[in-house]
Amino acid sequence: MLSVGNISGGSFSNLQVMYSTPSFNMASQVTGCTITGQISVISPNGYTVKPVISGITATSSATFLDVSALPESDWAGIFTAASDQHKTVTLSINPLRTMALQNVRAGRFDKINLKFDPNGGSGNMADGFAYKYGSSGLPNNTFTKSGATFTGWSTKKYGAPAYTNGAIVSGTNLGNVGETTTLYAIWSDTPENEPSANEAPGNESGQKKSDKAEPQNNEQAQNSKDTPPETGLKPGEETADKSGTKVKASSDGKTVTVTGAKNKKTVKIGKAVTIGDTKYPVTALGKKAVTGKKVKNVTIDAKNLTSVDKNAFSGAKNLKKVTIKGVKKGSKIAKKIEKAARKANKNVKIIYK
Repeated sequence: MLSVGNISGGSFSNLQVMYSTPSFNMASQVTGCTITGQISVISPNGYTVKPVISGITATSSATFLDVSALPESDWAGIFTAASDQHKTVTLSINPLRTMALQNVRAGRFDKINLKFDPNGGSGNMADGFAYKYGSSGLPNNTFTKSGATFTGWSTKKYGAPAYTNGAIVSGTNLGNVGETTTLYAIWSDTPENEPSANEAPGNESGQKKSDKAEPQNNEQAQNSKDTPPETGLKPGEETADKSGTKVKASSDGKTVTVTGAKNKKTVKIGKAVTIGDTKYPVTALGKKAVTGKKVKNVTIDAKNLTSVDKNAFSGAKNLKKVTIKGVKKGSKIAKKIEKAARKANKNVKIIYK
C-alpha cells in the first residue's frame, strides 16, 4: 500500500493508493505503472487530499479497478491508451459495475435517470441513475404489497419482469441520456396485459362486467396459439439468475452467454438459466465466464453451447477439474472447452459424463 509518496513506472499485481491529510502538505503520485491485478483508492475519515493517478496501463489480466473514492472527473485521466486492449473493466462504483476502458478514457459518464414505481404496492424508493455506456446495478426492491411477491422490474406496468432484483443492466437498454426511465415493480399478481376499460377500476360507463370471458372463435384461438410469449430479456441485456451467474442476452433475446459465474470452489453451469419465469438456453461461454482463485471444480452442461471464448476460464488459476456433460468427447464444442480450461491450468483434469 502506498500512503504518501511517488511511484513512477513499474509493474504491480495489486496497488492501493490512499488519500492523505492536509498536514502532510503533499499528495501521493502514481504514474506510468502497469497493473496486472487490482488498483484501489481509499479515503479514510479526515483524509481529504486526493492522490494523483495517471498513465496507468491495465493489462488483460486486470479484473478489478476500484477508483470510487476519486471524483468522477478524475476517472478519465487514470488510464493510458494501452489499457484499451483490456476491453472492459469491473469497477466498484455505485451503481456502475462494468465499462469499456475506451469509454472511461473518453469520459463517457452520461447518465439515464431512473424512477421506481411501486405499481400497486406501497413504500418509497429514492430516484437513481444508470450509466448509459456501462453496466449498472439496479437497487434491491424495498416496496411491499400485501398478498403478493415481488418478481422483478419492468419498463411496462403489466406483463413479465424484464430485470431481476439487483440485476446488472446495460445502460443502452434503459433509455436515452438525460431522460427519465420509470421502472415498475412487477408482482406475482400483476396482470399479463393492461386491463380493458370495463375491467379497470373506476369504470363508470354503466356497462356490467361479465363474469365469463367471451368465447373465442376458431380464428382468434388459432392466432392466440400461434403468437409466441413475449421474452423477458431485451437483446444484449445483462443480468443474473438467482444463483448469481451473470449472463448477457443474445441479439434476439432468446438465448444467453454466461459472462461471469460466482467465484467459489464448485461452479455449475447448466444448459439453461431461469430469468423470471423463463428459461433461456446457454449457448456461449464468454471471456472470464469462470474466473477467480476460489474456483477448483467446474461442471458444464454443454448441450446448447455453440461458442466458447478462448479465455473463458481466464483467472481460474487453481482450476483442478472440469466435468463436461451433454456432448461427446472429441466434439467441436468439447475441444473448445478443454482448450480454454487448459489455458487457465494445463494440468486440469477433464471428465465426461
